[in-house]
Amino acid sequence: PGRKRALEQYCELWKAHGEQFDHLALPLGSLYGHGHWKEEMLEAPSALDQVTDAVWARGPPQNLVEITLNLQVKLEGPVLARLVRAGLPSVRKINLKGCSGHTGRIPDEIGNCAELRALQLFENALEGPIPLVLLRWKFVEGRSIELRGNAGLEIPADIADIGDFSELDLKGHNLRGP
Repeated sequence: PGRKRALEQYCELWKAHGEQFDHLALPLGSLYGHGHWKEEMLEAPSALDQVTDAVWARGPPQNLVEITLNLQVKLEGPVLARLVRAGLPSVRKINLKGCSGHTGRIPDEIGNCAELRALQLFENALEGPIPLVLLRWKFVEGRSIELRGNAGLEIPADIADIGDFSELDLKGHNLRGP
């Protein structure tokens, strides 16, 4: 009951004051000083939906610059797709490192996050083709895109359309594809 209530209160804060917040931070453990977030707190299938509904209650969060859910192994399903579904106009960093229950494809809508400079998706359970925009951001624009440890990711069929770059280093990514 206490964990459920804490999550409910967190969501109520977002609904009431979300336009003032710039970070959505629910990492596991105390890496960021938020040691009270335990993996069980986001275990329920509806927990992430509760959080995203609260964050987007007033429309896309205009001031949100960072999302940190790293090491939340109990988060399941297409976590990134749920986060980017309604738009993230100013987000610069998304950290889902070590969310081993995070499955599905990297959504094409990630390309709508034009301000994104760092995307940490390593050690998840993602599959399917990597959106070309992520490869362009990483190898042409030099943004930090980490995809290692996702055994089901594939090189996109349109890889030749990436643009000008000097080196394409994808070692350690266990990729499949053409």
